[in-house]
Amino acid sequence: MHTTLQRCLISHPILLAGANKRYSSKAVGTIRTRDLHHDLESFLKYAKGVALPTHTTVYVGTLYEYTVKEALKSFGMSLERTGGSGDKGVDLRGTWTIPNLPLEQSQKPRIYDVLAQCKCAKIGKKISPAVIRELEGTVSSKKPETIGILAASKPCSPGIRKHLAMSPRPLMYLCLEEAKGIVEQIVWNAPASILLPGVGTKTIHRKGRTETVLAIHEHEFRTLLSQNLSAKETVELVEKKEGEKEEETL
Repeated sequence: MHTTLQRCLISHPILLAGANKRYSSKAVGTIRTRDLHHDLESFLKYAKGVALPTHTTVYVGTLYEYTVKEALKSFGMSLERTGGSGDKGVDLRGTWTIPNLPLEQSQKPRIYDVLAQCKCAKIGKKISPAVIRELEGTVSSKKPETIGILAASKPCSPGIRKHLAMSPRPLMYLCLEEAKGIVEQIVWNAPASILLPGVGTKTIHRKGRTETVLAIHEHEFRTLLSQNLSAKETVELVEKKEGEKEEETL
């Protein structure tokens, strides 16, 4: 993997700036690949630019992480890739803003810290319960309301379900199909339910595909987030106009 990364770094246009200039491996190491892309679109552009083979662990893993990040955005999560030494298996970290219902627009939304681990398993391979145990260990070192999410390309196995049920930490399992980025299954434990009152799953059919989404009392997260944003923009606009009126009065 290190050799593949180094080869990609050396061939990147930024690193080739300056005619006939040679870079040592030490110099190459000062520019990290994660500084060259930040989302699904920029990674695909980067991968094409450096001709990164699509069968490599680097390509498959990074593509899946960005696919998960994009999918979780529709649930109100704002995440960034961590990738690197000392990340303790965490691939994405950030915050999760739980949307308010229409009658709760004036209330302050709940915001939780999130740590996510992404596992894109090969055909025929299963996701080991050891992965969820590793995530639990990392979450245990954080504040109690930190939610751990394991996003994988395979459905939740009985072994993982058992460990979810036994864990005292808020954990969630999300099965996300890697090719199209469709969420097929969402499972969470009792500690997570305490932080997510009224939240459940809903199966919807959109554009010829079936996916699982989060909802609060049948209100889809995606719709509520859009309404919350509109309400926030309206309040800000009213406050701005009131401020302008006060200035005119003075």
